[in-house]
Amino acid sequence: MKKILMWASIWLIGTAACLQAQNAIIMESGGKKRDVNQITVDETTPGTIRFTEGPTNVGSMMRAGQYLWAWIPKPKEIADADALMEAGEYAKAAAAFAAVRPKFGILGWEVYTIRREAEAFIRQDKKSEGVTLLEALENHRIANPALETDLMTAFALLVDAYMDLGTPEKAAPFLDRMVNAKDDESASLGFIKKGDIAIASGADKMDAVLYYFQAALLFPTSKHRPEALFKVATTMRELKDARSEKFVEIMKREYLDNSFTKQLK
Repeated sequence: MKKILMWASIWLIGTAACLQAQNAIIMESGGKKRDVNQITVDETTPGTIRFTEGPTNVGSMMRAGQYLWAWIPKPKEIADADALMEAGEYAKAAAAFAAVRPKFGILGWEVYTIRREAEAFIRQDKKSEGVTLLEALENHRIANPALETDLMTAFALLVDAYMDLGTPEKAAPFLDRMVNAKDDESASLGFIKKGDIAIASGADKMDAVLYYFQAALLFPTSKHRPEALFKVATTMRELKDARSEKFVEIMKREYLDNSFTKQLK
């Protein structure tokens, strides 16, 4: 299972976490978007944020319920954590992502840090711990539409973990969320994962072919389309279906230099 590997470590100090950030954004409950200079998370009052805006850094605050979501560019602490993941310091990474989540979670980094912490556990072959973290996201709703991909990537990681653990049947609710994602890349990957799960579960392989075919047909510009076509072709070959060669031809015509095409004989 392919994963992006990175990480960092910084423990929370003080009663408030202050973040210097350019282009930080607050979406008010009334729908107004505000570009601000700096956001401070008040850890003594859950949900309260303090921020400055404008050339003179005028200070203001909002309580939970007064804003829909707040977002800041990736903080240094999380970037450092990513770097440590890349260095293979997985145990430290898991602890660090957990530590920074209270500081940056409501600023757009909750799902990301959960996913990365889960990745760190999985890289240590502690898949059950990673699965537990990711399963908690089942009913999570993204307020900021731009962060949907983070959630869908977490679901994809969970689906792979279920297959590794021999429990593919648990993936269904997460796959349903993926195929209904507004992001085409996430939706196309969801259909591919549905096909993988069908095969892992011992279902009729033609069911898997139909999922792969939907991924290729419905999302013609997706980066996952070569994989979908490859799996249509190879699975149909396994079924001794001569129509598989039509998909091989498409692969060689449209994706000649793709790594999936190079696996075809």
